[in-house]
Amino acid sequence: MRPDGTEIMGYLVHLIGDELAKILRRLRVAERDGRTDINRIWISLDYRKGRRFKIDADGLCEALAEISPPDIDQYIVEKRHQLDTLGYEGEPGIESEALIYIESEDHFRKLISGLVPLRPIKMQSFDRRFGIRIPYKGTLLDGFDEFPIELPRMGPCRIAVRAGPTRPAALFECEAFVPYPMTGGPMMSIKHPALSALFYDDRLTIETVGNFDVDPHELGIWIQLLRGLTYLSEGDATLELEFRGIRLPALAGENLRGPDIDQLPSLLAFVERLQRACEYAALPAPAKFSLNDVRHAPHMQMALDVMFNPSSSVRLEFDAIEGVLEQSAIDALHFNTVTFADVSISFAALVRLERVGDTASFVSSCFELVDIRPSVLDLDAYGAEMATSRDIAVLIDPTNLTIDDRPGLAT
Repeated sequence: MRPDGTEIMGYLVHLIGDELAKILRRLRVAERDGRTDINRIWISLDYRKGRRFKIDADGLCEALAEISPPDIDQYIVEKRHQLDTLGYEGEPGIESEALIYIESEDHFRKLISGLVPLRPIKMQSFDRRFGIRIPYKGTLLDGFDEFPIELPRMGPCRIAVRAGPTRPAALFECEAFVPYPMTGGPMMSIKHPALSALFYDDRLTIETVGNFDVDPHELGIWIQLLRGLTYLSEGDATLELEFRGIRLPALAGENLRGPDIDQLPSLLAFVERLQRACEYAALPAPAKFSLNDVRHAPHMQMALDVMFNPSSSVRLEFDAIEGVLEQSAIDALHFNTVTFADVSISFAALVRLERVGDTASFVSSCFELVDIRPSVLDLDAYGAEMATSRDIAVLIDPTNLTIDDRPGLAT
């Protein structure tokens, strides 16, 4: 305008991009300084960068039409995006200052190796935008008591636990990461759904993660994990690390420490037999399960032992068998349907029953698997069919069996 207020020319400044960022940054400074009188704050923009127009209705209309995008909906989306994101380019966004407690050197080693999360005792968070920090007041971090430490990824690797040439190795497909440097620290941090490992220049240390009693895993993971732990519990296992196609020389496994070590062989037998049963019955692998699920599945434990254990610990006892008077031994058919982790299997097994002395009682001495298949609808008809095919007259009704779980008994 002229000094007397007469208009000369108009300039339309489009508040998007750098111009919008300038306004948002000024507002950020005001928020940092605690100012609420935004209406009294001045800001200047270079009008010469705007669209020049003649000051009348037609001139303004022409200028607005020229800078307005044809797709107004897309323009609104872009404008809202800039309002939310300008000033965060290259900035961390939400950042925090945390006070943590380091329990020991081992704890610190695991922390910088990304094996244990960061658990702050006290934490204050900030929102950094345009390089300006203000206390964060949002809810993004609500409910978070710990934060994982992300390390640079090195790629996939494999850990093998071996116990001689005649036993299958336990193989763990893992991911390797670069830990933060530390004197005497590990060269590689390794993660797997069920275990973690630290590789040093002269050793490989392995530690399981989580609570196996309640944490579920897939059958394949349980087989490898329990196999490896069983080998390590025996004291003569070796560890091998394979990375980028190179398998390093075998290292001696360390002594295994932890609860329920004596249960490892029986747990391993259960999961290996369960896999075998699914394969024989042409069933998919079961859903994820925990070790507590295994411990609370006596019927499946008994069934798998009958089906696949040549020296089965299952012992069937009968006070008397109707119609059997003089025979010292007879063959009978044991059949049932068992379910575990959404897998349901029907099976039949030949049972050798032998008389106990001069009494009328009989006990089982051995089992032989006759049939295994997905669960049948009519269990009685299935048992009769299997008995007929083997010409067996004595059928053991599964509803008449009870499991005696008193200590020291295997029946």
